[in-house]
Amino acid sequence: MSPCAAHRYTLEEIRQIDVENPDLKASSQVLEILKLIETQIVIPQEDAPSRPADFSRPSVRRKPGRSGPTVPFQATKRVEVSSLDKQFNEIRAMMNKLSMKNVEVQKPVVTDAIAKFLFQIEEEKIQHVRKITEILISNPFLVKVYVEIYADLCSPEFPYNNDFTAIVQDTLVQEYVASLRELKVISTEDYDAFCEYNKRNDKRKAWATFFAEASKQNVVLASSRIQQTIQELLELVHQSLDQENKTHEVEEWTENIAVLVVHSGLQQDPAIQSSMNDLTQKKPKDFPSWSSRALFKYMDLVQ
Repeated sequence: MSPCAAHRYTLEEIRQIDVENPDLKASSQVLEILKLIETQIVIPQEDAPSRPADFSRPSVRRKPGRSGPTVPFQATKRVEVSSLDKQFNEIRAMMNKLSMKNVEVQKPVVTDAIAKFLFQIEEEKIQHVRKITEILISNPFLVKVYVEIYADLCSPEFPYNNDFTAIVQDTLVQEYVASLRELKVISTEDYDAFCEYNKRNDKRKAWATFFAEASKQNVVLASSRIQQTIQELLELVHQSLDQENKTHEVEEWTENIAVLVVHSGLQQDPAIQSSMNDLTQKKPKDFPSWSSRALFKYMDLVQ
């Protein structure tokens, strides 16, 4: 006998069953299960019903067929969503739906929503400007789309253009470079800390991608700013080759240099080329913190 395949009913099918069977009643056991499920549903405050449902929930959770001490039931706390939080989440959703196909049509919709949102929160404006900016600069897969959006946010026509320009030029670029200068490698023995370390590395490279693409399109950052950042990181690499236990730092700096160089189009810059060419002549066996992985990365960049 073939196993019984479960059927997922659509809302329309459920409505049709209700119409065709007006006298159909759920059993008391089913009603008890539905009551328990309802206690687990979190309803935003603005969407909550005017009167709570008139039933009580069980005080303990029991597993069928098992005896022993019971576990006290703890209901999920209601999560209240403020009006501003709801608007911010709607803006985030709009940005997540952007693509190369719809960006031209959706740009004015997104920027208008951001302007209206910021107009309401004068006291927390800078905080939310940063939140919006971090969303836009943290997705390397949509970087070209988000650079276009950011260009509009920094244009003179946008009412908060100075805030969006300053948050990148005067804050985030400095934070990015500082985080690389203060890079601390985490041991693989601490799994959670190591995973967090890798997340920070991925975030840095995402920021680097945005900064480089923005400079190439002359949005917010000038090409000279990216050139300066690349030179600073190359200097860190050169200074660390002779030091012990700096291999992982050198490799991470190299990964960021590669992202900046490729996405900014500065591969042919004479100063950068000269510094990278010098690194390709160094052999890993001659330097305690020089690795084949880093060497091959620079060899790819100078080809």
